[in-house]
Amino acid sequence: MAFRFRLEKVLRHRRRQVDLRSREVAAAATSVAELQRAIEDKRSDQNRTAEQGSTAFEVDERRRCAAWITSLEGEISRLLVRRSEAESVLNAARSALQEAWQDREVLEQLRLRREITWQTEMARRERADLDEIGQQRALAGQRQQSAGYRAEIAGSSGTTNDESDGVDGN
Repeated sequence: MAFRFRLEKVLRHRRRQVDLRSREVAAAATSVAELQRAIEDKRSDQNRTAEQGSTAFEVDERRRCAAWITSLEGEISRLLVRRSEAESVLNAARSALQEAWQDREVLEQLRLRREITWQTEMARRERADLDEIGQQRALAGQRQQSAGYRAEIAGSSGTTNDESDGVDGN
């Protein structure tokens, strides 16, 4: 007989929930990383443009650089807001993963305890069965010995019951 956990379907569901939440965390982390790279790219563009503007001799060129820097600052600000929102989503996803993991872990521990209890009970039953078989064999052996002993006594003595009792027939 194999161990059967009554809540196995619930445990499978909770395992799937952990997998799903893990994928959500991975997607949110990827989103945060992509936004961070975009912010870094924009800052790099901003620094290059600032260097170009500082070395430009024409006023129009400097104005275009300043306008572009201002535009990049706006984009960076929007990206920072989006990254902040993405980090909030990431934190929520991590919390959901933690909760799903704890729910699964509770059932995993319950399953383990029940399996250990089942194994202990099966071992106890097996020992009891083996003890019973041993007792039956011992009784059967004793019966055979006593039957053989009686037959041996009856066959070897050749006396009557009176003689064996020590009673004199006179």
